Amino acid sequence: MSQKPKVTYFNARGRAEIIRLIFAELEIDYEDIRFELSEKESFMSKLKESGVLAFGQVPLLEIDGLNLVQSQAATAYVATKYGLGGRNAQETALIHMLSLGVEDAKFNLIVAWYAADKRDELMAKYAREDLPKWLTYFETYFKKNNNNNNNNEESFFVGNSLTWIDIAVYDFLFLVNRFPGVIDNFLLLKSFKERIESRPKIAAWIAKRPVTEL
Repeated sequence: MSQKPKVTYFNARGRAEIIRLIFAELEIDYEDIRFELSEKESFMSKLKESGVLAFGQVPLLEIDGLNLVQSQAATAYVATKYGLGGRNAQETALIHMLSLGVEDAKFNLIVAWYAADKRDELMAKYAREDLPKWLTYFETYFKKNNNNNNNNEESFFVGNSLTWIDIAVYDFLFLVNRFPGVIDNFLLLKSFKERIESRPKIAAWIAKRPVTEL
């Protein structure tokens, strides 16, 4: 009997949350191992000594005898294994492209969050400059993939069925909640976000997951 997967990360959504959301959607049983920032030094030291961290970082996904520490690689592996990685090479490439866009969209937000004395200033700049730009990119792409039709139960970012990029974009849009009212200018994305988070298994996970800042 194979062991169930393990996800090890800070007590935060961060770079592990897309994997957790995929597991929730697919009802995959796994161990959600979390540690607080106050435990980081000792916890990470033990992980490094064990040899499971190829680059000395988390999240760590232990699955099928693999120790995957780059979140994009770990997410793509899980999605491919369980059928959310795209139906062909073209869809897989588009998912990868959009996932890197999600990473870029988050970048200045993360920089702002950890900027300490300049946090408020940089967060305001992100809301004013970065966020509208990226939301426009994503909404435009969403429209294109769905032939400019309104959002409905068959509307997704790649192809015509759920893939992990839908979950990744949702995870980014959840962060947008930090900026009240901004998403109201992007009605298709707002509707898409509400549709993904209302999927029964994802909704159940959101309701029970620990409440964290990021």
